[in-house]
Parts: sequence; C-alpha cells; structure tokens
Amino acid sequence: MEIENFFVNEKLKDIVVSGKTFKYKPMTSGEELDWLNDCLEEKTIKDEKTGEDRNVQVRNIGKQAILKFRNIVKVPFADEELKAITGLSKKYKNFTVEEKDLLFRKLKGDIYSELSIAIDKINTHTKKD
Repeated sequence: MEIENFFVNEKLKDIVVSGKTFKYKPMTSGEELDWLNDCLEEKTIKDEKTGEDRNVQVRNIGKQAILKFRNIVKVPFADEELKAITGLSKKYKNFTVEEKDLLFRKLKGDIYSELSIAIDKINTHTKKD
C-alpha cells in the first residue's frame, strides 16, 4: 500500500450545486478533531440522584453540521452578492470562520443538503485521488 493511501490529498475539489461551482479543500483528521472541540458546549443539568446542579459538556449537533463548510475556499458569488446576504464588505477569502458560518447558515435547505452531501463524499473518499 502506498503512503498516499494514508493521508488526505488536500488538492482543491470542485463542487457544483445548481450550476454554481464551489472550491473545497478536503478535511484532514486534525481539522475534524478541532471542529468537534468547537462543537462542545457547557450545560448545567440537575443530577437525578443528588438533586444538585452540575456542569456537563454536550455536543451541539447543529454547529457540528455547519463546520464542514469552513473548508469551502471559494464561492461562486460576487462581493456585492455576499454583502447583500451577510452585511459584510469584504471578499470571501477574507471571511473569518464565524463569518463563513454566518453565510452558510443562510442557505436554502435543498442547497445546504446538496452541498453537505458533496462535502461528505469528498471527505469519506478512501481511494487515492
């Protein structure tokens, strides 16, 4: 088995959704682990046995679902279109991860699903690219 079969080929991939092309960088295991940490939130619950409040970490599934979109490095929208959607006056390449989250949370459901499925297919591809 060649070493390339063990590591992610980070070459950008095209994802076409409704005739628009997005550029995506495949996710590495390190990025996925970082994102999982970003999804943990502290929550106070009442212990059923003692009746006392205690803090636990819970995973925010909604946030976890959107984080994979952070590796989209180029979107098929003009700066003016992005400003109209997000209120931000900057190029997409200069968006922070939080600003990317803001943008992708505004997608229509069917577009979100199609883009999400395409990203999952890229990230689970196990053969040499």
